[in-house]
Amino acid sequence: MNHEKDFLRRAAAAGYTFRVGSEGEIDYRGPDAKRAWKAVTNLEEANVRFLADGKVLGWALFSAYGLAIMDCSGAGPIYLIAKAIGEENQ
Repeated sequence: MNHEKDFLRRAAAAGYTFRVGSEGEIDYRGPDAKRAWKAVTNLEEANVRFLADGKVLGWALFSAYGLAIMDCSGAGPIYLIAKAIGEENQ
């Protein structure tokens, strides 16, 4: 399974809104994991912010063409989602 796509799916299920972009440009903002995924795959490096109640609660940097999670928040609820995915796929 694609870990990035799973990350977005789990975050959407937890009620997060996405802000996907690169180099200061926003390609998608909203709660739909499928649309966020499409924006991710259109970018070489996608910076994904996870928002709740209008506040950024975490971030992730996804690699070119949706191949890997390059980095993410080191603490908080978004980190816990990434950690769970990592543990399940060891």
